Amino acid sequence: MNVIFKNLDKLLITWVVVMIVNQVFIFGACFAPYCLLAAIPHTFILSVLITYFMNKDDTKDEDR
Repeated sequence: MNVIFKNLDKLLITWVVVMIVNQVFIFGACFAPYCLLAAIPHTFILSVLITYFMNKDDTKDEDR
């Protein structure tokens, strides 16, 4: 259960960073609510993938 919360923390931190980078570089620094809502789906998918591949080796070590 601790692993789930640890990975969730990493996911949320990654998602915030990806959202900020996305808004600054792709949406031209638009932080209006409609811009943030438009960015949620693809930034979440990117964050999940980044978190998964960053922690892929960690999960293998814990399974042993």
